[in-house]
Amino acid sequence: DLYNKIGFSGQSQAIILRYSPSIRVLHAGCAIHYKLVLVNVSLDGCISSLHAIRRQIENRLAEAGVVHDV
Repeated sequence: DLYNKIGFSGQSQAIILRYSPSIRVLHAGCAIHYKLVLVNVSLDGCISSLHAIRRQIENRLAEAGVVHDV
């Protein structure tokens, strides 16, 4: 069992690495640059999805008649 051998965090990393594309770089400086770009892209995606979730929650609260002022 993969979970018992490497634990939860190791299992999560294995899944992420399995589905992530490989990137070949010539220098360590380039690798750092690519990592920073990928982090920014990932954060943008997370923030966008959080905004969508917030809108869904606000819509459901409005449909239920709950007033929510922020």
